[in-house]
Amino acid sequence: MIKILPETLSNKIAAGEVIDRPASVLKELLENAVDSHASEISVYLDGINIRVDDNGDGMSKEDMQLAIKRFATSKISSENDLENISTFGFRGEALPSIVSVSKTIIISKKDKQDFGYKIEIWGGKIINITEHASVRGTSIEVKDLFYNTPARLKFMKSYDTEYRYIVDVFEEISLVNPNIHFKFIKKGITVYDFFPEKSELRFRKILPKGDYKFLNIDYKTPEISISGFISSPEFSRSGKDYEYIFVNKRIISNNALSKAIIEGYSDFLDNNRYPIYSVFIELNPALVDVNVHPRKMEVKFQDLNKIYSIIKSEVSKLVTGSKSSSFNPQYMDKKINNTSRYDIKSSGSHDIKDYKQGSNNKKSESIYKENFNPINIDLLDIPIDNSVSDIFQIFNKFIITTAGDNLQIIDQHAASERVMYESIENNYLSMNIESQSFLIPYSIELNDKDFNIFSNNLDIFKKTGLEFEIFGDNIMKVSSLPLVMQDIDIDSFIQDLISDIKSEKFTESLNKEHFIIATIACHSSVRFGDRLDKYKMTKIVSDLKKCRDPYFCPHGRPTTYEIPLDELLKKFRRK
Repeated sequence: MIKILPETLSNKIAAGEVIDRPASVLKELLENAVDSHASEISVYLDGINIRVDDNGDGMSKEDMQLAIKRFATSKISSENDLENISTFGFRGEALPSIVSVSKTIIISKKDKQDFGYKIEIWGGKIINITEHASVRGTSIEVKDLFYNTPARLKFMKSYDTEYRYIVDVFEEISLVNPNIHFKFIKKGITVYDFFPEKSELRFRKILPKGDYKFLNIDYKTPEISISGFISSPEFSRSGKDYEYIFVNKRIISNNALSKAIIEGYSDFLDNNRYPIYSVFIELNPALVDVNVHPRKMEVKFQDLNKIYSIIKSEVSKLVTGSKSSSFNPQYMDKKINNTSRYDIKSSGSHDIKDYKQGSNNKKSESIYKENFNPINIDLLDIPIDNSVSDIFQIFNKFIITTAGDNLQIIDQHAASERVMYESIENNYLSMNIESQSFLIPYSIELNDKDFNIFSNNLDIFKKTGLEFEIFGDNIMKVSSLPLVMQDIDIDSFIQDLISDIKSEKFTESLNKEHFIIATIACHSSVRFGDRLDKYKMTKIVSDLKKCRDPYFCPHGRPTTYEIPLDELLKKFRRK
């Protein structure tokens, strides 16, 4: 028999689409606060209990009771309004969904009211309504999320993961509203305090500490405006954790537009590196449909191809025209003076020079004048694998050699990374990680989100030869690093390590050490763009052959591409 579902049950079903974690709650509350014309918004976090206070328009007693009912909204009133949405919220589902799966307290007061009202709702039912002395604005506290839907509760991730998503939401909404004063208080401690400021300053405060160089996008036509900031190519990361695209001030997820930005960097960005950017697209609301999904992260454009082309073209012009385009785009490592900073404490007999052999060979340095240049250097007392015969480098990126009747093209970074990974992993499994300690403490200041991630993984780091100590509020001191990490940019390494830890693959993995060792190997390997002498090339090829999995780097990229001799003969009509 068909029947109408009770309102409390239908709200819980709707909550499954709109509210899937604490961060979803915060997103909806913050968007409502922005829509209320607030100039100050504060977030209070205690565990996963969230409270958002604003000094916006406030609500009357009647509006407060309507606001928790499904499809009640002040944002739209007709079908035509759907084509000109300029507010964050409009569906009338968010607050009813939140209150249906939590214990919620709403306090609100309009400007000309003598006093405000307080409403307590448990599982969608109003428990109490009272007058309440308060100031203009609204305060909404959400506690015990999913207390009445235990099946949903068990699907929540660890607190560290949920906290990261919560901070992500706060950063996104504060980033696109730099004119608003945002505060984030965790257990009574102020973590973020963003006063009204210019967009770039707000962006820099959200990013990890660093001396970033940004290129400014500024494209305007009567139909569309695209503005924002993209990082110069040398400031790239191993993850996509600081990439923001906003459409009419709404954070969106759109693979096509993300791809347009990446393609705009062209050859100036390696395939496994990602830029930092915050891009704001403003266009007529009628030209974009935000009513695709209740979470409103997905949108449909009337002419996506046009926006794609504009973004790709603008990014390409900026990157190509910047002075940074002449730099090595892979990492731009700032070399560290090892002799003054490190005190080598090795558990093995290897000397530090063993790891740097051939790196300062002046004779080989003078040879690299062309992109394609065979190398013939006689090196005495260096064991050469006799199976590696002709070998040379092209574009400072690939090693060319032969294997039987095949021509081998080897990605020098991916191959070196595989060799380094298996070497470190073998030492890790045999508990023989060689480490080096710092004579002078090297301190790194992290934002609260990254510090939280880092401090909760110190034990795992130590197993892989990375030792860090908490040195104060959001400051980490580097105690020691694996011996193989000689010429690295420590700040870049730390940020890449954090990016890898943020990935869902890391949080769900039973072998978290794999991700850490892979990051260590990546930063300790030959770079894509390094000039190599014959010894180094031969050593990489020889060691790669001995690897357990020689065909892929630890991140899954291929190391080798082979062309059979028969295929070459056919191409040149020799067969």
